[in-house]
Amino acid sequence: MPHTIKKMSLIGLILMIFTSVFGFANSPSAYYLMGYSAIPFYIFSALLFFIPFALMMAEMGAAYRKEEGGIYSWMNNSVGPR
Repeated sequence: MPHTIKKMSLIGLILMIFTSVFGFANSPSAYYLMGYSAIPFYIFSALLFFIPFALMMAEMGAAYRKEEGGIYSWMNNSVGPR
């Protein structure tokens, strides 16, 4: 049986971040309280959060491109182990 390496897709990563930030439990409540105006609110708030987040991740990835470990190594190198 060959050993295959599984990789996360970009859509899966985006949905995981969206769920951790906004949560699906808040969506029905927002639609109940705001109606269809909740849709532009979610789009606007996503842009305000995800664009700076993407720029921050790109900057950290470029600064520590030779490091292994992703976010852990970025934080360890920038603020120290504790």
